[in-house]
Amino acid sequence: MKNFTLYIFMLFSWHISVSQNFCDSTFSICDSITIDTDGFYDDSIYGDRIFFTIQTNHHSLYAPSFIVCPTDESILFEDPSYGFFGINGPSAVHIMYYFEEFDITGLPELSGRIINDNSNNEFPHCELPFNMVINGTDAITDAGNDQDILMFPNPAAITINIIPMHTAVKNVKTYDVTGKGYTLPANGSVYNIDILPTGMYVLFIELENSEIIAKKMMKE
Repeated sequence: MKNFTLYIFMLFSWHISVSQNFCDSTFSICDSITIDTDGFYDDSIYGDRIFFTIQTNHHSLYAPSFIVCPTDESILFEDPSYGFFGINGPSAVHIMYYFEEFDITGLPELSGRIINDNSNNEFPHCELPFNMVINGTDAITDAGNDQDILMFPNPAAITINIIPMHTAVKNVKTYDVTGKGYTLPANGSVYNIDILPTGMYVLFIELENSEIIAKKMMKE
């Protein structure tokens, strides 16, 4: 058991070291990958963290890693690298990074880069710059224009209404605070959330005009 624990520790340390090597390098801006949404959680229970929805436009077997590199090098994450595996694209990748003993509300903003590590692919490494404003609340920032969509009631127990103001909803993806995804049964604009355990969720609402809006929801 001691040998196994030591192996896990060494593997984790190597993983962090590789991520730091990428952060110390500079790459060209990605031309087939974009950040659609970003935001943060101020969460006293599970820990502060940031999230991204990244759109990849590769149409073949694709297995990159996405490494977060904040401009302020004193800001650390529990695991700065997120691995992804996709067979057919385009794909929307939902990524979450947990801070290592850090209170995000102390920051006016957070900037940095997401490095697209393509060591397992034929594509060159590239990077995606980001800058998010931290508003100091205990809610995630809503990506997109709040007036573009209505979501009610919130908190909710059985159903929730999602009504776009200018276009139609194409897809809704729901994630809990651990990053576990759920599919919500829908009847028109009414989504059944009775299947969800009580807690906090983030809904990534994709509209027909390709805009993606992230909304926080409390399930009672």
